[in-house]
Amino acid sequence: MSGITGVGHVVLWVRDEAASADFYRDVLGMEAMRHTPEPGHAFLSFGRQHHDSALFRVPAGEDSRGSVGLAYIAFKL
Repeated sequence: MSGITGVGHVVLWVRDEAASADFYRDVLGMEAMRHTPEPGHAFLSFGRQHHDSALFRVPAGEDSRGSVGLAYIAFKL
């Protein structure tokens, strides 16, 4: 057995963390826990833990194919 009991959080690289955070808040009903415009990250929650999703802006000049998307998934053990 793996001992995994659930998903802890998901981290995504995005082009615009503010617009992405708006989507997660307005469409999915998540609560914005923290947004730091520079360097560009936002943490969002469904209300049971500090954050269920973290959004990190891709650094300028690195916004190419393959740089946007899933960074990692943290599992609860």
